[in-house]
Amino acid sequence: AREKFVEEIYALIEQHDGVLILEPCNEFMVSFIYASDAISCANSIQKMLHTSQEKHEYIMAISSGRPVDEQGDNMFEQTKKKVKSLCSLGLLGKIYLDKESQLLSKKEQRNTEIDPNSIAVIDGQNIKLALELSSVLTGNMVHSNFSSKDLTRILGMSKSQTYRNIQSLTGMAPNRLIQESRLQKALYYLDQGKKTVAEIAYESGFNSPTYFTRVFKQRFEVSPSNFIKKQI
Repeated sequence: AREKFVEEIYALIEQHDGVLILEPCNEFMVSFIYASDAISCANSIQKMLHTSQEKHEYIMAISSGRPVDEQGDNMFEQTKKKVKSLCSLGLLGKIYLDKESQLLSKKEQRNTEIDPNSIAVIDGQNIKLALELSSVLTGNMVHSNFSSKDLTRILGMSKSQTYRNIQSLTGMAPNRLIQESRLQKALYYLDQGKKTVAEIAYESGFNSPTYFTRVFKQRFEVSPSNFIKKQI
């Protein structure tokens, strides 16, 4: 079933003239010449996922940028950072679209559909927040006592500002975002199949394997051990 699902994604990418440039674990990174093709492809993938009989957890982000940036030597280095920062904010079943890509798609005049119920347009300020959140969460989620209070302090915002800005960007409260980020990291480890459930619990920032198993099952409707079995 998983191979068929991946093949369908490949077909949709090819259909919209996308070029696969990176495929780590369960991620796809694709390059498009036209922003409108990227948006149409994301819409098609989302529609395919929603019509599937199986439940899928995913997040997609679309960002435009130069092939080589002034501050980096790698292809699309800054663009990749923006996309990865947005995709690190949990599995939301949404499409993030940066403002630049939205403007480019309008100039291309291809009548690309941008449904506000499924596509969130992100401006430069929120991209900056996403980059900062991604960095802070990656560096601190392993600590089980890391909380929204710590996040607020590191971001240099008031409690109400932190809640409002994170809620607007992700649709989640700060503590929920921290837990989602930990669960996303745990999913990555579980899919790799190289660590025990206990090891994954602690390395993802949960204070006990029992608590991790309970939270994971509540979120994904399957226990971590059964999730591993399904990947074999």
